Amino acid sequence: MIKLALENLMRRKSRTFLAMLGLIVGVMTIISLISITEGVRLKVSEIVSEVKGIMVVEANVSMPMLSRLDASDDNKIKGISGVSVVCPRVVGSVVLLKEGEERKSTAMPTTIYGISPGVEALTKKGLLPFGGQLDKGRMLTSADKYSVIIDEKTADDQKKTVGSKIEIRGEKYKVVGISPAIGGQGRTIILPIDQARRILEISSDKVTGFFVEVVDPSQDKLIAKKIEAKLGNAEARTTEEFASQVMGMLANVNSFLWVVSAIAVIISALGIINTVLMSVRERTKEFGILKAVGWSSGDVLKLVIVESFLIGVGGGFFGIILGIVLVSIARPLLGIPLAVTPILAVQAAVFAMVVGALGGIYPAWEASKLDPIQAISKE
Repeated sequence: MIKLALENLMRRKSRTFLAMLGLIVGVMTIISLISITEGVRLKVSEIVSEVKGIMVVEANVSMPMLSRLDASDDNKIKGISGVSVVCPRVVGSVVLLKEGEERKSTAMPTTIYGISPGVEALTKKGLLPFGGQLDKGRMLTSADKYSVIIDEKTADDQKKTVGSKIEIRGEKYKVVGISPAIGGQGRTIILPIDQARRILEISSDKVTGFFVEVVDPSQDKLIAKKIEAKLGNAEARTTEEFASQVMGMLANVNSFLWVVSAIAVIISALGIINTVLMSVRERTKEFGILKAVGWSSGDVLKLVIVESFLIGVGGGFFGIILGIVLVSIARPLLGIPLAVTPILAVQAAVFAMVVGALGGIYPAWEASKLDPIQAISKE
């Protein structure tokens, strides 16, 4: 029966492909988008495992970049028992223009991290905001003023290397180091905190937040509560809590993506119903002959459902292949560990096959109800 079903599908290649197309797009969407969110989850876990501490920002802000805390708050945090190091940070975003580029709309946003090199050097993770080592060059020192560290994506975009000059809002800075894509984000510049304030137009007595290391990591949640109580207008979260919050958001995103993909696949199922139904009505005489030579209504029902199921198999197969290709293309661009897991591939394939089979139920039922005499005599 499978052989006969395949032969029937191959007789109408264009129509079969069009029926598959919606499933291919739906499965490709599932594979690529879910893989991206899973890659972000893995990267967040990696960062948290490397960087243990407390992130302090202004309470009730929608984005850390919008946070504003008094720079003098670091003395209040240092006064809390159990605190090891308090690193002030100024974080924001700028747009860098490529050589000869005039329109800002074509440029990518770049994250600015303003740090105090002497203070950062006291932390366990070193000078880079998310830990790790430089690929090239050296770290910033307290003596640096117009020096920066850029990530490899910024270096590629701007065609810069160690020793090059990079322009940030009209001023030239020397590239002294190149880091990996920080936190998987890419397009990042690390520079002295005073320069970051000037670039981002933040007052000299303000910071966007603090990174706090504690003597005993098991006490970080308790110390975070003490920080909030002492500052009053701040929100302190451990890196584990921050990761949990991000994981929760990603779980919601995953659910949303499955719903969106399901809608796309359901629409494609309607296409399958329409395609198979047209095929059934065009083959009325064929079904009549099959029933006349001994096929039961159940046999006809099975044949049409198998044809529809095979459309689902084809849609799932090609959708998974294209999804893997998209993920392979996105991996170096996004700088996060993307991979199509076997479980995700199986889920997407089963999803496509079930949708394909369900799409054939009504046409199969209509075919099975045909009267052989009337079907054969029909022109």
